[in-house]
Amino acid sequence: MPGHCHAAMASMERRFRKTKSSEYRLVDPDDRSAYLSVQSWKDNAVNPCINSTYAFAGKVMDAVKGMATILVLLVKLGYT
Repeated sequence: MPGHCHAAMASMERRFRKTKSSEYRLVDPDDRSAYLSVQSWKDNAVNPCINSTYAFAGKVMDAVKGMATILVLLVKLGYT
């Protein structure tokens, strides 16, 4: 999983604010560290120390796998 995940982090924080579910939250609310990447992004590294990071990664991988399965079927049926 790439470490540069600003969009994923922002969207999962918005999801958290809307649903109050931390199931896929990528930040630890108690982490007060501040950093800036060489690309001048802040808050773009997921926290590998929380279980929700792995739940999010699993969800993304399952979705990609599902799309790949459908694509293979479409190729076999001649729809590409």
